[in-house]
Parts: sequence; C-alpha cells; structure tokens
Amino acid sequence: MFIWFRNGTVEPYIPTVRHDTIHRVNPMHPGIPDKSVSINEHDERKQYVVQKFTQKAAEAYEQEEFSPDESHPPVFARDIMSRNVVTIEQDSLIDDVESKFESKKFRHIPVVNSKGDLTGMISERDIFKHLLNSYKRNMHLTPNIKILEIMMTEVLTGFPDTAIREIAKIMFEHKIGSVPIVNREDHKLIGIITRSDILKSVMRHTSMNLYG
Repeated sequence: MFIWFRNGTVEPYIPTVRHDTIHRVNPMHPGIPDKSVSINEHDERKQYVVQKFTQKAAEAYEQEEFSPDESHPPVFARDIMSRNVVTIEQDSLIDDVESKFESKKFRHIPVVNSKGDLTGMISERDIFKHLLNSYKRNMHLTPNIKILEIMMTEVLTGFPDTAIREIAKIMFEHKIGSVPIVNREDHKLIGIITRSDILKSVMRHTSMNLYG
C-alpha cells in the first residue's frame, strides 16, 4: 500500500490498471517472409492452438504468475530503508540544498515544514531544470530562491511493511528514484528507500525473497 503527499495533504494511492497487448510481428518490407508464428487461415485446428497459447501467455504476463522462493522470508521496506533521513526545510534556499547534495552525495532529499511534516521532494534534476529554464529565459539567477518554489509537491510514500517488490514496481512505473517511508499512525517520515538501496540488497542477498 502507498499514499500520496500532495501539497501537504495525505491521499490514497490508486494504481492505474494497465492492459498489455501482445501483437503479432510482421515483416518490415513487402516480399520478406513473416517469421512470426505461421497460421494457415484454412486450418482451424492450428489457429485454435495458437490462439489458446497466446491467450495463456498474455494471462500469465498480466497476472504476474511468478514462483517466489518460499525458503527465504520476504523483504520489506523496514529491512533495507535508511532510517537516519536527511531532510531540508521548505523555506531553505537553493544554495542550502546544493550544499547538502554535494556533502552527502545524495540525489533526492525529502522536504519538510517547520513541524517536520513531509511536504515535498527535491532532487538534483529539479535544480538543474530550474537553472536551465532560467537560462532559457535569460533570467539572472538569484540566491534567494526557496526550495518551496521548485520542489515536487506530489510525493508517493510507502509504509515499513510495504514489500520491496511493490516499491521497485512503483519506482519503475512512476519513474522515480526514491520512496520516503512513513509510519501508519501519523504519517511521520521514518525512512527512505532509493534505487541504490534495492540494488545493494539484491547484490548482498542474491537469494532473498522479494515477494511479500
């Protein structure tokens, strides 16, 4: 389960239903024989077999029928997340977050308000986009731009008992590099997981069960 933080407001995450379609491969140029599955239009039996095979393949793909290794316990967010989360306040200046990126070697930093509540995320890419847009508009860069003005205000977060497999899937589908982890009681920030954390866990524990 995941939740959105949108402009400081907590909203449930509703996944988008995606329907994958398997298309037949056709030759790129006329005169080149089609090397995909050959179907004789007059052979109903052969056509039926191929259709059933394609249907079964599509169903297996859509339902993600994998066989997890039950000899190893599943891995959850709490098992690999970084607990000492480095944050920055939303009223801080761009120079402040740049200094943190340089000293901590991070690419994403959660943004909080004066109460410590999660309000957004700032990344190196956000700063780069701001600098690029300023350059295109021939604007003079001012050091007093606040993070609040350029940060991402929609943040997808998980819980300590969220399976790593689900977090990896969310990262891939939404093209994000990190997922903050909050507790279920008051949605306070207690950890963060990045792509590097997942890759490191896979390398250290090659037999771990990603399926929760």
